[in-house]
Order: sequence, then structure tokens, then C-alpha cells
Amino acid sequence: MIASDLLPDGSAGSLTGPTESISANGELNVGESWIYTISYTVTQTDVDAGTELTNTVSVVSDQVPGPTLASALTPLSASASLTVPKVRQEARTR
Repeated sequence: MIASDLLPDGSAGSLTGPTESISANGELNVGESWIYTISYTVTQTDVDAGTELTNTVSVVSDQVPGPTLASALTPLSASASLTVPKVRQEARTR
């Protein structure tokens, strides 16, 4: 099985894994999940575009003609905000 990932900026990502849920034999067993991990740093250009980030993974195997694709959407908010909590404490006098 070959998994590849297309990041929101159009670049090919570097996947780590898989972590196998049942065994560590390098074979996808019935009922098993393989988990791959990837990271993407959102840029100011991404935020300014005001669109959702789309991440697409592609899987090719000998058993399933492919590629098989799956996508995840992450909405971005371009609304700037900052919260500063303030706590007032009474001074104690003797």
C-alpha cells in the first residue's frame, strides 16, 4: 500500500507511519487501521484567502484499484481577536 498526501498549498506532504492498530507486520489485516501523520503550518496567505484548507490523501494498493482519495476540510477565520484576562487583587495592609 502506498499513501501520499497533497497539502493545502499544493505541495506533496511527507507522511510518517503507519502505526498499525493490530500488528506490526507491515500487512494491512482485516479490521486493522493504519494511522499516518502529517503536519501543515497555516500561513498568512492561507488566512487572507479566506477559504477552507483542503487536505487530500491518496492510497494505492494491489487489492483496491486506485487511487482511492479522501479529503478533509478545515475552515479558517480571518477575524483577528485577542483576549487578555485581567484579575484585580486587593492589597493587604497591616
